Amino acid sequence: MLELLGEIFNPGPVGSVELKSEKLPFHPKWIWIRFLIAIFLIGLFEYFIWNHSNGFESWESMLLTQFIFFLYTFISFFLHVKPDFSNTGWVPFVINNPFRISDNVNRLLFFLQVITLPGRFIFAAIVQGTVYFWYRFRRG
Repeated sequence: MLELLGEIFNPGPVGSVELKSEKLPFHPKWIWIRFLIAIFLIGLFEYFIWNHSNGFESWESMLLTQFIFFLYTFISFFLHVKPDFSNTGWVPFVINNPFRISDNVNRLLFFLQVITLPGRFIFAAIVQGTVYFWYRFRRG
């Protein structure tokens, strides 16, 4: 109740969530490394799913798991979450501000940003690597 009253009288800044596709930076010397790291991360995911899960009892569950992973990376690539770090509590991320809800929203946005970063890295590296290798080996 205090948080709602505090936001009415003194609203705090809140971050943003945007759906956008930005042009990927093109650095040819790092594309190989990013592509290999992305392939390693995908292989690590597959290893843990295959060896530590009973999710692949049928081919439908295997396809569903792969589709969910692809959907996670795809959404992570286009979902840009930007929290406002100036409003994350009295002691940032430790003590909640009891007079504002917006610091809770910013902490949630930070959590979403941390969750989406690996998916964005994997999807961007695969897209960049595929485009680079396609143009590189197509020209000969």
